[in-house]
Amino acid sequence: MTDQQPQTPYPLLYPETEIKQFWENLAKDKFTTTKCPKCGLLWPPKSTCPKCGAKADEWIELAGTGEIYALTQVGYAPPAYKPLTPYILAVGQLDEGPLVVARVEDAKFEDLKIGTKIKVKIKKAFDVDSYVFVPA
Repeated sequence: MTDQQPQTPYPLLYPETEIKQFWENLAKDKFTTTKCPKCGLLWPPKSTCPKCGAKADEWIELAGTGEIYALTQVGYAPPAYKPLTPYILAVGQLDEGPLVVARVEDAKFEDLKIGTKIKVKIKKAFDVDSYVFVPA
């Protein structure tokens, strides 16, 4: 697979959102998520718990390991990702519980399946800190 960094013709404003702490943590090589102070649920970063509605302000670092829950190979992509096609997109079930979507690198589609062990690799994409999955 390629290490080519996708470029976007428009600015990404993700780091300015309510989950700004997630992006700041990625810049420090920490893969984190929010934890509900009321019911303890872990989910991909969001300021309000999707289960009980409590305000979430606790951030925990995740190991970034898990397994493939679902995957597909993308053959037609938006302009910024066109140079990367075909690429693999997966939903990963992290060991701590949350489902996370990311591109998979350093693997061939035919070598992957549901249950394949993966880990999060933090890297730049679109000039911001981001992440991909790689086989564990």
